[in-house]
Formats: sequence, C-alpha cells, structure tokens
Amino acid sequence: MSRISKSSSPVGQAGLDCPIVRLKPNQYAHVHDSNSNVTNLITGPLTHTRADHEKYTLSVTDYIVIPPRHYCAVENPVLRKESGEVETYSNGQVKVRLGDKEIRHPGAPFPLYPGEKLVGKGVLPLKVLSPLEAMRLSA
Repeated sequence: MSRISKSSSPVGQAGLDCPIVRLKPNQYAHVHDSNSNVTNLITGPLTHTRADHEKYTLSVTDYIVIPPRHYCAVENPVLRKESGEVETYSNGQVKVRLGDKEIRHPGAPFPLYPGEKLVGKGVLPLKVLSPLEAMRLSA
C-alpha cells in the first residue's frame, strides 16, 4: 500500500513557488510578469493563480499598520497624482521617486508598492519631549 505524502508547503502559504496564493484582507504580494517585465501589486482578499510567465517576487505580507504616536520612513516612495492615485507608466509599472524618503504617519494600513522599502527598523515611536527637555539637531 503506497502512502501519499502531503506537500510541506500547503497552497496559499508564504512560499514563492506556490502556484496559488490566497490573500486575506490587508495582505499583499508582488507578482513579476516576465512577458511585459512589470511587477504588479496584488492585494487581498483574493485567490491568485500564478500563470506560467509570472513569478512571485514578494510573498504574502501583511499591510503596514502605524499605531498612534508612531511613524515610519519609506525609501523610493511611489509618485501619486493630486487625486491620490498611484501614477503608472503606459505598461502598468508604478512610478517611484528614486532616492527620496517619505515619512508616513498614522492612518489607514497600506502596502508597499514594488520598489518601495521600509527604512531602518520599520515602524518607530515618535520622540516626545517634556516641557523642560530640548533636542539638539545637527545636519
């Protein structure tokens, strides 16, 4: 009698080689399309079936949540229109401001678009000074 072994990487887990990924609400992943050479952001809730010409470049990741009195710095932020929508090139690739840093404050949870990176240790608490304290800044 043969024994059927279960896969060590169940469908929808964090593996980059899985053909099917299940994204829960407030989760995202990056998918690279080798036909158009574009990396796209997919957000949940969604069940995504990877095509043969696609590859997951970032596995399933939770949105970044910034609690009150905290902040984070994002390197290479995406370029946004006045309406708040993300700008894209004609092929669908998002436009990033290379070399820039953006400080993000508490608000709605957000994903990192392809090209964006969290700086340092991620979400950090704000430095709060008492009325009798001072902070010396240098450039």
